[in-house]
Amino acid sequence: MLEVADAALGPGARRAETFDGRFLSGMKAYILRKEGKPAAYLWVTSQKHVIYPLRLWMEVPEDAAIVLDETTSPQNQRQGMLGKLLRFAWDDNSLRMVAICVRSGNEASFAANCRLGFCPVCIISMTRLLATRLHVVRQHGSGVVRRFLSRARITVNPFMLRCRLNSGGLLDVGWTRGDVVNARTNLLRRCGGTCPDGETE
Repeated sequence: MLEVADAALGPGARRAETFDGRFLSGMKAYILRKEGKPAAYLWVTSQKHVIYPLRLWMEVPEDAAIVLDETTSPQNQRQGMLGKLLRFAWDDNSLRMVAICVRSGNEASFAANCRLGFCPVCIISMTRLLATRLHVVRQHGSGVVRRFLSRARITVNPFMLRCRLNSGGLLDVGWTRGDVVNARTNLLRRCGGTCPDGETE
């Protein structure tokens, strides 16, 4: 997987220790090979997951999962790798719903996931304003915008924004106890069915 990550994201963008930690926490990795070489991978977790750059605590229902770090090596992009991996992971975990976080600005990944049937739920951003952190959650469809302020600390911050995708695919947002950088992401979800064959990335 590190070979794929280095090719797609740049040398050192992912470390073996990061992947080891994910395995130890119970996450699953799915790897697609082409001609015997790793071509794409993604991670799946059904547990609560912290998206650290956003200071965001993500939760999903029992029959759902979070897919993260979808990565395809440059020479294998636009060959349907993402759709094949997602379909296999979906079936392997008997999922009813999947949530994916896509970094804002990654238009290729956003478009690929939308072609696979995922729909935007919200855009979440975090900006540090001197000693204050501002979280903004813009929900698609309803157009509701919610803002959350917290004090940035040098030590561990006891507050983190909690986002829970409920069984109906709606988002509940609020503070939770727990612990930089400006960040922004798109949250997408897909309910029911499987990922179709032949999708391109």
